[in-house]
Amino acid sequence: QTEVDVDFWTLILGGKINVKTLMGKNLGLRIPARTSPGTRMKMTGQGIQNTRQTGDLYVKLNAKLPEDIPEEIITVLSKHRGQ
Repeated sequence: QTEVDVDFWTLILGGKINVKTLMGKNLGLRIPARTSPGTRMKMTGQGIQNTRQTGDLYVKLNAKLPEDIPEEIITVLSKHRGQ
C-alpha cells in the first residue's frame, strides 16, 4: 500500500492524480467525485512482482486541505453542513 495526498477539490469534484508505483513508474489514477478521505483504491497489476504474477497496488487517499479558502466557499459549505 502507498499513501497519496489529494487536494480537497479533487476529492469533492473528481479528477486525475499521478501515483508513483513501487516500481518507480508514474501512473494516472482517476478519482471519482465525492471521494472520502481515507479511501483505498486498487491499481491492478501495479504491485510487487513475484515469480508467478504481479500483485495489485492499493493507494490510500489522504485529504490535503487548502491554506486559503475564499469566504464565498466557506459560506456555501456552512449552509450545507450536515447534509
